[in-house]
Amino acid sequence: LKDLTAVCSLLQQHRLITKGSKCEFRKHELEFLGHVISIDGVKIDPKKIATIQDWKPPTNPREFQSFLGFVNYVRRFIPNMAGVTSPLTDLLKKGMFYEWGGEQQAAFKQLKNFLPTPPVLRIADPHHPFELITNTSDLATGAVLIQDFGEGLQPIAYESRTLNPAERNYPVHDKELLAIVHAFKVWRCHLTGADVTVRTDHKSLYIDKTAKLQSRKRKREGEGEGGREREREREREREREREREREREREREREREREREREREREREREREREREREREREREREIERERERGGGGGER
Repeated sequence: LKDLTAVCSLLQQHRLITKGSKCEFRKHELEFLGHVISIDGVKIDPKKIATIQDWKPPTNPREFQSFLGFVNYVRRFIPNMAGVTSPLTDLLKKGMFYEWGGEQQAAFKQLKNFLPTPPVLRIADPHHPFELITNTSDLATGAVLIQDFGEGLQPIAYESRTLNPAERNYPVHDKELLAIVHAFKVWRCHLTGADVTVRTDHKSLYIDKTAKLQSRKRKREGEGEGGREREREREREREREREREREREREREREREREREREREREREREREREREREREREREREIERERERGGGGGER
């Protein structure tokens, strides 16, 4: 009831309305947008898993893109998905001939084999410290965000992406740093201002940030991203303030319109009163005319 009260208070605060027929209460778990949400966390809807399990190997680029789009929807449940799907995504490169070979079939099968037992992802708690574990290969970067809720470390989400041709030429140190920077970008909603421990298997990244080994590019990535994020947050706050001002102006305009409507109503009422007065005047004139007619008729007799 405490959580429900908090949600209802937020809805009321922001003037939002929920439809009763679409609300569910006193449920241990519920389905929402392809996921099953419970007190234990979030997992993939079994119906989606069954759909992927039944998927036949794509025979043309359109079928292949449809499959990748479907799988991408649940990518945060799949560790190192970018690395696993690298042989598949290579088929989408410009100038590449679509040919489904052994590498593609192996990656396709590996994805399908993983999905029957995907992890249950816990819901992030801003009151607990975060741990960020990253790793990089020659083809992709990967990361997992975890928290300890008193039962050991639990995954919050997985993230991975393939490296572009230029990034594949980076030295190992820069690739590992790129993985950290990318993870902070993806999970900035959780990590901005939070207590975060970063774990990496590349020891040189533990060197103090003032060490001369850091290149100008790494400084831009390590320091510039924080500044850019702060500037983005300030810009978001300015935009929120502009939106609040626009809302206040809209409210003032609505109030002016209500006042104009009240004035129009008062004018209509005055016009109705004038019309009633004219009608009374006409009635008096008719009464006088009838009196004259009665007086004239008596004289003739």
